[in-house]
Amino acid sequence: MCRLCGPSNPFPPFTGIAGNIIPAIATTNAIVAGQEVMELLKILKNGIDAIPEVCKTSYCLRSKSRKGYFLQPSSLAPPSATCYVCKNAQVTVSLDTATWTMEVSKPERRARR
Repeated sequence: MCRLCGPSNPFPPFTGIAGNIIPAIATTNAIVAGQEVMELLKILKNGIDAIPEVCKTSYCLRSKSRKGYFLQPSSLAPPSATCYVCKNAQVTVSLDTATWTMEVSKPERRARR
């Protein structure tokens, strides 16, 4: 018998911690995806020439800043010719603004099972 489980608890106490990993990953992915969309909207609004001025890199702080924020923005570093990611990950995005529209809609509620 495991000394952590005991006779009355067939599961170790750390299984509760493991159950929180998947929601934490999903939350992190949602936060990062939201930040990426916000940066893309800045590019679409201000143009590709304004990327160094309007786009920021965000750092997640372990504790709140003096203003109470957990995300710390900083200036975007210019691409480096020696960096594998910077030199290969640049993509040109084009959008026909005459025909493209953006609509914000409310999410649909799912029926509970």
